[in-house]
Amino acid sequence: MFQGRKSGREVGYPRFKSKNRCRPAFAYTTGSFGAIENDPYGLKFPKIGRIHTFENVHHRLKGAKVIRMTITEEGGRWYASLTAEADFFKLAKETGQKVGVDLGIRQLAVLSDGTVYENPKHLARSERKLKREQKSLSRKQRGSNRYDRQRRKVNRLHARIRHQREDRIHKMTTDMTEKYDEIVIEDLYVKGMVRNHRLAKAISDAGFGKIRQQLEYKCAQRGKKLTVIKRFEPTSKKCSHCGHVKTKLALSERTYICEACGMVMDRDLNAAINILAAGSASEAENGRGENARPALPADLYEASTRQSLELSLATGHEN
Repeated sequence: MFQGRKSGREVGYPRFKSKNRCRPAFAYTTGSFGAIENDPYGLKFPKIGRIHTFENVHHRLKGAKVIRMTITEEGGRWYASLTAEADFFKLAKETGQKVGVDLGIRQLAVLSDGTVYENPKHLARSERKLKREQKSLSRKQRGSNRYDRQRRKVNRLHARIRHQREDRIHKMTTDMTEKYDEIVIEDLYVKGMVRNHRLAKAISDAGFGKIRQQLEYKCAQRGKKLTVIKRFEPTSKKCSHCGHVKTKLALSERTYICEACGMVMDRDLNAAINILAAGSASEAENGRGENARPALPADLYEASTRQSLELSLATGHEN
């Protein structure tokens, strides 16, 4: 029953999960739960009753039917994630614009039209405080009350950094999907990139995987097109003007100088233009060898379609 493989490792009998190592969570699928009529800032829990929330539940649901409610604890706060059935798509206006996106560490994203999204580097900005709190945690007796209080303090700091990162990525991806009808990105091998121990922390802080994930579902939701070019396309080494490809390009070289035509351009902007050109080719495919994600047909929007929406609502309760 428990035999098999998952993500490259053997799967055996379930192991004990300590409450100190796992995130507390539980879910409701049956019973009376979810939004409360005429009470936008409250959720109904079976056997518990009403729980106040910081967000307007009715505004987020827009009349959708809640079919599942998952409660999780993160950083000392409790969150309710509502899975609902909706009959609408949030369509965005057509702009006729197409853009290539180059993700990086120095700038979070550089677009082929010259737009730059700066990297706030939330982890680096809070790293000094985080080290201080973690050092204080290491000096306390494991299992004591002081250790538990300090552990919760460290968890809250980690949660704050994670929420800042997700907020920045949400704002950036929403802005892209509203301004452009087609977005072209690279199929980055993030798992291999973080093997470089000098850049692993900065790459993880940038959240490349989260950016692609949000672009995928937001483009599908708004009727936009997302194209993912092949992983080994030489976008950084290739000249966007004449097509000359360099044999070597050090990471420290932030300005691209073409040896063939003499073009001088910012390295990231040159890569973004090449990404756009590669995505415009008819044979553009994503990293799995499949065709690029097409825009959803117009008649699909008019039909009544069921769509799952994940809504995270802070309940306002802290440990």
